[in-house]
Amino acid sequence: MESFQKELSGELCGIILGSTIGERTYRINFISEICNKSSSNKTGCERDAKKANEIIGREYEKSSHTRVYMGEWHTHPENFPRPSIVDLNSVSKIYFTDELVIDGVLLCIVGLRKIYWGFYSKGNLFDISPELI
Repeated sequence: MESFQKELSGELCGIILGSTIGERTYRINFISEICNKSSSNKTGCERDAKKANEIIGREYEKSSHTRVYMGEWHTHPENFPRPSIVDLNSVSKIYFTDELVIDGVLLCIVGLRKIYWGFYSKGNLFDISPELI
């Protein structure tokens, strides 16, 4: 219980998985549990890559190879979150260094009252509004 309470005192983070259902149309069908490293704090979090990769592999196999990594989620301690320079640098690094199945990286920032959604592709972060289906 103590480690969970410690996690709640700072930002939380994890990964977004989904599948492609058409050209540039994606279905988010899995939001991971918290994947924080112990070095996370009130104003930032570091994702545990080993735990995230285990989740990605497990879900890929469980979905008959249709569920893939699509992006990142994390929390911000503000009502109406916007991406910080750290967030921009993080998704840029993922986009330019990781092997991606889709043509960009989803970014979800969960605020106290609203959720920010973005899609990073080709050096730009675009605000998006996911459609619930």
